[in-house]
Parts: sequence; structure tokens; C-alpha cells
Amino acid sequence: MAQISEGDILLFYTDGITEVEQNGRPFGEKRLLELMRGNIQKYAAELLESIFEEVAEFSSNSPRSDDRTAIVLKRLAR
Repeated sequence: MAQISEGDILLFYTDGITEVEQNGRPFGEKRLLELMRGNIQKYAAELLESIFEEVAEFSSNSPRSDDRTAIVLKRLAR
């Protein structure tokens, strides 16, 4: 059984997050992972907000064609 340690983050997301495009380039899982690493110190709600802001900015010139859903869980200290 896997353990979730203090500070660990679980991210669940739909393909509408990673497949949104800008000039034919997808946002992608690599960019999402970099975004997560760069915001690791944030609370779950703040991290979720950062994800949606980054995706919206990335795709600001593209029509929205898919849902964008994400759930962030972060284990805090006891």
C-alpha cells in the first residue's frame, strides 16, 4: 500500500488541461509538472488556482473546446 507523506500532492486532471493548445502546441504534461514543482509550497487551493490561471493564459488566443477539471490534494503536517 502506498503512503502519502507530509507535503505530498495528488493531482487529478482531465485532458482539457494538458491538451489545450496555443498555435498548435499542447500545454502538455511536462509543463504541468513544471508548474506543480514551481508552486509546491502553496496550499492545494492556491495550487489549483495557479494551474487554471496558467492554462487560461496559455490558451487565451484559442477557443475553449474541452472541459478543464482538476482536483488537488495535499497532505499537511499533523
